[in-house]
Amino acid sequence: MKKTGIKVWMVCLLMAVLMAAAPQMDGNAAELLEKTKVTGLKVVSAKESSITLSWNPGKGASGYEILRYCGTEEKARVLIKINGGSTAQYTDRRLRSNSSYRYKIRAFVERKGIEVYGRYSSEIKADTLLRVPKVSAVPMKLKKQAALIWHKVPGAAGFEVYRADQRKGAYTRIASVSKNPLISRYTDKNLDRKNTYYYKIRAYKMDKNKKVYGAYSSVKKVKM
Repeated sequence: MKKTGIKVWMVCLLMAVLMAAAPQMDGNAAELLEKTKVTGLKVVSAKESSITLSWNPGKGASGYEILRYCGTEEKARVLIKINGGSTAQYTDRRLRSNSSYRYKIRAFVERKGIEVYGRYSSEIKADTLLRVPKVSAVPMKLKKQAALIWHKVPGAAGFEVYRADQRKGAYTRIASVSKNPLISRYTDKNLDRKNTYYYKIRAYKMDKNKKVYGAYSSVKKVKM
């Protein structure tokens, strides 16, 4: 056999092996994938470093694959593969604060040990919240004042300060600070001696002239 004939024979043999090993979708699997197309993908909640998603579970799905985009589309990657067709929620953790993410999801069915994937759902966008301010509270009893101090929050346009007479009482906004320096300070004055006050602060950013808030800081107690 000439060398050319040997090469052609080897190529044909290799193609036959690859075709035999390639996943084959039977008619039932193809029909099932149409029925298990994922719908209703939405954001359940967003926090400083996590986003929780939910969707309508597809009948007959063996599991799901979630795709996440961070920044440009070239940075897309498979976030997680979930085994279990009845699963309908996932929390993406360890995210950057004040950042945008985009998600898609698709179902897969397993047939004869082979996983066959359907089409991705429509894309949704979600933003993590601003970082929670880390607040310190210092009583100045002689001056009947309380000094609140906190560090810069990346992306914040300002902060709002809230006060209550009880830890789990009704908090009232007492100040709005429209700056975000390396260290911020607010002094609450004219306080009553022997009273106890509770404070919490949250950062905000501006989106089309609308304030978008981060979560509240931990409550700080000041006893005069």
